[in-house]
Amino acid sequence: MRVVDEFEKWKGYVREIGFEICFREYHDKVLEGTRPCSRFDIPMGTGKIPEHMHCPHCPRVMETFISFKCCHVDGAMNGLH
Repeated sequence: MRVVDEFEKWKGYVREIGFEICFREYHDKVLEGTRPCSRFDIPMGTGKIPEHMHCPHCPRVMETFISFKCCHVDGAMNGLH
């Protein structure tokens, strides 16, 4: 919706390179600034953590982090998180 709402910003290029290309380029520009990070949680019980993993949204290799998490849940479910 933001791309359509901001049509005034990119409409000047439509005659030169076409609507579809202009729309896609502006869409990609908007997405670039708003795309959230991708995250995968791999439980320690799996036995093996991959050496690297590719991002599902782009061709880059994702950074590796070790994190700790508390969901503030008592009981059996707490052991799964």
